[in-house]
Amino acid sequence: MKMLSYGLNRQDGKVIYYLKTTGSTNRVVCQLAKFHEGETVVVVADHQTSGRGKGERIWYSHPGDSLCFSVLLRPNVEIERIYQVTLVAAVAVHEAIQSVCGLSAGIKWPNDLLINGKKCCGILSELQMTEMNEVDYVVVGIGINVSQQFSQFNSEVSHRATSLSIESGGYVDRMEVFSKVIDRIDFRISEWGSKGFSPCYEIIKKNSHSVGRSVTINTGIHEISGSVDAICSDGSILIKDQKSIYHQLHYGELI
Repeated sequence: MKMLSYGLNRQDGKVIYYLKTTGSTNRVVCQLAKFHEGETVVVVADHQTSGRGKGERIWYSHPGDSLCFSVLLRPNVEIERIYQVTLVAAVAVHEAIQSVCGLSAGIKWPNDLLINGKKCCGILSELQMTEMNEVDYVVVGIGINVSQQFSQFNSEVSHRATSLSIESGGYVDRMEVFSKVIDRIDFRISEWGSKGFSPCYEIIKKNSHSVGRSVTINTGIHEISGSVDAICSDGSILIKDQKSIYHQLHYGELI
């Protein structure tokens, strides 16, 4: 995939919009979905002013330093397994970072990647259903810190954020990372549809940043605190609480 010019591009069977600035690439993809039925749509921006993480947290980015993009997917999987899409995308990002930078990023269930314990990538997946209560499409939004230096992180995040440039100790080409992530998403989403979650699970199991750690998970209804016993083969997380009661969760936010 070559360097993109601003505006609409068609490459490798994809419709790619490359923007200088936008509020949220996820929102743009949702707006475009009805015009590109059956096509893979990607929106990538130099700067995102209203990017979000899990729990409506703000994703901070500086123009030209972060890689912010969203992909419109229509995976061939049952609705019961659609929650796995975030972890499939995390595997794709893990592989891209390793390929381009030679860095091993830990996968923090369900939507973050960390290097040396600090966050370098966040993923936000949003599901759109049809009137027949079937999956219409999924938008996977990915934000990767690429070129930032320590001085660019504010005091709120400086102790827990990093970038690919910081960790690699040199220049990292954003578009090379973008191209590799898109390539790996193509492969992993297709594989997920044909072979199931098992291939991705093996990578998650080897690179989990969650297993063995004390956590609190917000399920949207209540919070559960305990230690992470395992990431299960279906992508769910197994928590052992303070009363030694096990909880298997398919959705939730680590806080």
